[in-house]
Amino acid sequence: MVKFIDDNGVEFFECHPAEARTAIEIIQDIRDKNPVLSPEAKKVLKLVPKLISGKRTIVESSDYRSAHRIADCFSTIEVHGERVAVVLCDARAYAEIRKWDRDSIEIESRATYLKTGIMAYLWGAMVVIDRKAPKDVFVVSSEDGEHVAETALVREKPPIVEILSKMQKLLSEAIMGIR
Repeated sequence: MVKFIDDNGVEFFECHPAEARTAIEIIQDIRDKNPVLSPEAKKVLKLVPKLISGKRTIVESSDYRSAHRIADCFSTIEVHGERVAVVLCDARAYAEIRKWDRDSIEIESRATYLKTGIMAYLWGAMVVIDRKAPKDVFVVSSEDGEHVAETALVREKPPIVEILSKMQKLLSEAIMGIR
């Protein structure tokens, strides 16, 4: 007989060797449907529905770059002495984060976590994507969901940035022409 023993050393199932492969496949299916997650990950995932529908502080930022806007949200939470636990966004907003350098973001590689929407870690906080998350918005929350901030993803540089860039280029060309 083949005995199946759990992580605590307790026998939970016994079968004939010919049935063992089927039993292993069934156990694997159960684990795939109910992935083993850390307590912190479970806590964060329970928080997601509240973040989608709950009250949030809108953080305005003069900077169009998403890293700076999200950092402003982090500071809004940290001012209360809280640690940021989750950054919630939709897939399009997450695509913006993926473009950052690899020093800022740590991509999740475990399939069980990816299936739940936990995609990466940003400055120690889990980055979770959800289809129900507000479109093109980053929602940043403390561990308990008490303090929540959001900022919009800005896809284009504001016109003033474009004008300043052109002015800088023209000035550089003029200075080079004087030399």
